[in-house]
Amino acid sequence: MPGSGNGQFHGPVGVAVTSTHLVYVADELNNRVQQFGAGPSFTYTAQTAGGLLNQPYGLAFDSFGSLFVADAGDNEIQSLNPSTLALVRSFGWGVADNLAQSETCTAGCHTGISGTGDGQFSYPEDVFIDSSGNIQVADNGNTREQKLQANGTYVSKLVSPAFANSDPRLNTVSRILPSPTETCGLPTPTTTECSR
Repeated sequence: MPGSGNGQFHGPVGVAVTSTHLVYVADELNNRVQQFGAGPSFTYTAQTAGGLLNQPYGLAFDSFGSLFVADAGDNEIQSLNPSTLALVRSFGWGVADNLAQSETCTAGCHTGISGTGDGQFSYPEDVFIDSSGNIQVADNGNTREQKLQANGTYVSKLVSPAFANSDPRLNTVSRILPSPTETCGLPTPTTTECSR
């Protein structure tokens, strides 16, 4: 049964695990990320993002141990402190000054502006940090994958081709998978999630 108490879920969709067995869960419909210690004990929960998350989805760690969240409902990517789940920074259009441009914000952030521009998101559902530190985003509403540098600067995009039957259920990009040359393991605060 769905719930909003500590350790309860309402739409858990993303999971990330450290080598020390800390488990992070994107609790989408409760608009939060929860952290669990080793074993069945609940250790911490937070609603975050300069304030709040709105339908958090995919989770990933970078090589410095920061936790990245695809904040689908706010059209942005957030980097969180893995210990406190406090906002480190967010990436997206308008997140700093509410301007129609790609921005990075560390406090008092705005909701990202949805759209099709380079570095702009429409319901991002997953995030992956590659071995070079690039942030790869499953930009589901735009049916594409985008790549950003670690500082949030747009690099490139890969657009999903339209399917012949035009079935919108097939024409989505909702998960990022590492390339065949990436070897993935459990991340730690001092190691990358994947390496070549």
